Amino acid sequence: MALAPITPTFTLSLRQKLQSVWQSNFDQQIENKLHSVMPVLAPTGPSSSNRREQMIWTRLRLGHSRLTHRHLLLGEPPPYCKKCNVSLSVKQILCDCPHSNHLRHRLFNSVDFTISSILNNSINSSLVFKFIRIKGFINHI
Repeated sequence: MALAPITPTFTLSLRQKLQSVWQSNFDQQIENKLHSVMPVLAPTGPSSSNRREQMIWTRLRLGHSRLTHRHLLLGEPPPYCKKCNVSLSVKQILCDCPHSNHLRHRLFNSVDFTISSILNNSINSSLVFKFIRIKGFINHI
């Protein structure tokens, strides 16, 4: 007895079912900080095939960078924003620092500066890279 060949329709149906199961599981993990960045699971990332940019994009989306988490490995005190005197985080750099408001408005042309709105859209990736380059963080992510 021979098995029937796998059809594109079957493959699509299987992918959709797996996506649904993964999403359902992810929806139950609301304490997960990744949920705030990307509540709906979907492929996202910079359109560039540049490995370094993909790595930076992933670190930003995870909220972990050398700049914000290096202290954990070195046993140092956490870094603080020199302008705001608050704990430095990816969210603080991209969304919250009032000293970057003008640049955020200019680049993103929006008033909605949530981590999700900035990082959940691969179209924004070039603007995000431009923002962190201008702010001098590109080599510290």
